[in-house]
Amino acid sequence: EATPRNQAPTPNRGDLPLPASKASLQSPAASFDALPSLSDLGIPEPVDDPRAVMRFQGGETAALARLKHYLWDTDCLAKYFETRNGMIGPDYSSKFSPWLAHGCLSPTLVAGE
Repeated sequence: EATPRNQAPTPNRGDLPLPASKASLQSPAASFDALPSLSDLGIPEPVDDPRAVMRFQGGETAALARLKHYLWDTDCLAKYFETRNGMIGPDYSSKFSPWLAHGCLSPTLVAGE
C-alpha cells in the first residue's frame, strides 16, 4: 500500500536565487521579461483538431482549473465508474494526464483533493 508524501510548500516570489544580473547569463537570448511567442521562434500556431475531445491549455493555472472542474464543479468523479469506458467527451475521464506528465499538476495534490 502506498501513502503519498506531504506536498512541498510552494516557494514565494524571491525565495529562489537568481543570477546577480542579466549579463551574467550565458545565453544572450535569455530574458526575464517574457517568453517568446511561437511566431517569434518561427513556429506556426497549432491548429485545433476537430476530433479532439477538448482543447488542452498548458500550465499550472489550466491544470488547477481542470482539477476544480472535474472534482468540484461537475462532480464527475462520482460518475466515473459509469462513464470511464466512454472516453468521448471532456468529462468521461479526468484528462489530467498531460498536466501530470509535464509537471503542471502534482499527483499528491490530486490525491489530497
